[in-house]
Amino acid sequence: MILLVFLSGCGEKSSENKDNNESSFYTYENIENGISIEYPATWNKYENPPQLPDITVLFSSSSNELTKTGSLMITVLDNVNLSMDEFKAAHIENLSLLMPDFELIIEESIILSNLIGNKILFTFTSDKYTWRQLEVWTISESTLYLLVHQADQAYYENFTGDIEHMILSFKILN
Repeated sequence: MILLVFLSGCGEKSSENKDNNESSFYTYENIENGISIEYPATWNKYENPPQLPDITVLFSSSSNELTKTGSLMITVLDNVNLSMDEFKAAHIENLSLLMPDFELIIEESIILSNLIGNKILFTFTSDKYTWRQLEVWTISESTLYLLVHQADQAYYENFTGDIEHMILSFKILN
């Protein structure tokens, strides 16, 4: 789940961007997965990154230091036969087992693309760094839409404005 390995080995930036009304954001649209989202024009976009096979798209800020990089990953998974509550319980349990020093900070309901969703915020340790991760998701017609933002805890606040904009702009297309 940690993006450091991926980000350090990623060398390609997609150039297919659509201008949005706001000059500082582009609109990413994926018809196949039925999603769209606005992302900062200065961020990189990687579709279907081979190093992360379940990721539909990854957006990452530019930085020379990986610990100062923010990211947002979107996963779209079909055939999820769990309720929102069942998924949340199983997901939090899995995270707590997989991540050293997992500490849940926030767990609440939200609205994502006009649907009821969930939001969790937590920290965990990897190597000598403490990471802060925000996850929001919803399930619609057995499809899971999961958005994951991760950043070094020391730099997490640097990305909150862009991440909030991205999450609010996320749409599931009909």
